[in-house]
Amino acid sequence: MTARPLAALLGLEALTLAVASSLHLAHAMPGESKPFSGTGAGTAEAVICVVLALAGLELLRRGAAARPVGLGAVAFAILGFAVGLDFSIRGGATADLAYHGTMLPILPATAIAAWRLRSRTSP
Repeated sequence: MTARPLAALLGLEALTLAVASSLHLAHAMPGESKPFSGTGAGTAEAVICVVLALAGLELLRRGAAARPVGLGAVAFAILGFAVGLDFSIRGGATADLAYHGTMLPILPATAIAAWRLRSRTSP
């Protein structure tokens, strides 16, 4: 994989976070209970969204040289999703569990893609 498809994948992941964050911040997710906080979840998702989006932009700008940025951003997202899953299990809505359960396998796959990132001129 080269930097462009990886940047697109990070952008898609960031987009899903933007939607989830918007729903949480608008308190449009029924079925949440303590210790889960829609505002807290929405804020965390917004931060992860920005980190992934900026990493994607850096990959577009610098190509494979930005591999450490991509890896760091995805590692941050995995950690954030793990924390989010913990809160979702203890008080999130079913949609929260489904979202975290879907994204958690995708993010390590993204990390593997970032790890294997190479330039177009590599053999």
